[in-house]
Amino acid sequence: MTGNKNLVILSAVTVAMVLIVLALYSGNRAARQEFQPGSLLIQGVAPEKIQTISIVHGKETVTLKRQDKGFVLSERDDYPASLSRINELLLSCLEIRCKSRVTDLRENYRELGVEEGADDAVVVTFKDSSGRTLFGLVRGKSAEGGGAYVRLLDQGAVYAAETNPAIDATPTAYLDKKIVDVKADDIRRVEVATGKDRYALARNEKGVVTLEKVPEGKRAKPSVCDTVATALADLEISDVSAADKMPLEWDTTYTCRLASNLVYAVQLAKKGDRYYAKFSASAPDVESVQITRTESEQELKKKDALLQAVEKARDFTPRCAPWVYELPDWTAEKMRHPLSDLVEEIAAEEIAASHILISYQGAERSSATRSKEEARKLAEETLAKATAPGADFAALAREYSDEPGAKERGGDLGTFKKGAMAKAFEEAAFNLKVGEISGVVETPFGFHIIKRTK
Repeated sequence: MTGNKNLVILSAVTVAMVLIVLALYSGNRAARQEFQPGSLLIQGVAPEKIQTISIVHGKETVTLKRQDKGFVLSERDDYPASLSRINELLLSCLEIRCKSRVTDLRENYRELGVEEGADDAVVVTFKDSSGRTLFGLVRGKSAEGGGAYVRLLDQGAVYAAETNPAIDATPTAYLDKKIVDVKADDIRRVEVATGKDRYALARNEKGVVTLEKVPEGKRAKPSVCDTVATALADLEISDVSAADKMPLEWDTTYTCRLASNLVYAVQLAKKGDRYYAKFSASAPDVESVQITRTESEQELKKKDALLQAVEKARDFTPRCAPWVYELPDWTAEKMRHPLSDLVEEIAAEEIAASHILISYQGAERSSATRSKEEARKLAEETLAKATAPGADFAALAREYSDEPGAKERGGDLGTFKKGAMAKAFEEAAFNLKVGEISGVVETPFGFHIIKRTK
């Protein structure tokens, strides 16, 4: 889906090109001569009469109807179809060349997959405004030696085509997947409101994306910030529905401002395991913008970009308003990241902690006589007491800890840096939040219960 008059003109040109291509293949099918290898399956068409194209494959159906300068997709509430995809469909049909004539017997149709209604049959029909079939074909099974079996609907002969024509009977295959034309380098600012989170990302003159107002004690994750900031540049839709048929609760708003000051707003919702979006666009009021002969070339480019942004916004919003778009999960999730995904804790250089050590006979520096299993059991019991509401960690350390020095201080180890403690102890301690208590941690000295205090 495009957003300005130039692309509308291009769409009209595309249709014209399709008609020209069809005309090149037009002729008199009634005058078809004896079969010649390499001849076209379709040797005559009346392109100006085509009003409806239908594709049927089993239970799948695609119906394309001419409307204005293009086609609409009936299975998607008459949503505008992709002109390039229709062009590809027409060319795939018109360029079918036959390498051999296989049979004229109807009883062979099902075996070759060219009987209407057969599992392998893909039926393409072109009709006029009255519903009369102008021409049509059936693509069947893959042929021996490559290609596919094909036949015209109004003829009995079945041919082996040189190639297997690309004919898709899935409605979504005829949608324009790109809703917005945005380049990552043009994005200047992104604002996200999802749940209780509100955050903004800005791109500086060097192209670096930064997170504004980073929470204290946190730092931004550059890769995730970049992913969120450029989500609109990568966005593709997977399906579309009429908005009045899709009642949804919109829980996220993603707003993207471009260098031209064109702003795209995307409202997002999730229903079950599917994601949906509504799109709109806006631009500054430019009624007062005037172009004179005094502007520099750079100023003229800025004004021209602004005027184009206004034109795009005026065209984009009313065209998108009637529709709700389904997004692939990988696309939607980029725009729905909570703030917690964009930040991480700043790793501490030095922390403080207390611990309770339950040792056993044979552990390093241990004078305990209990077995290792008895020590493990006691450590688990002590952990339960330490994590109970209102527990006094220091008192428990004085009662149960086997480390003489820290025991007298209520388990207090003071401050220490990385590398000062046993590896397992260090990893557990540095991963705790202040005030948090670890599980049972085993080191060569025994079993530890650790509480981070700073």
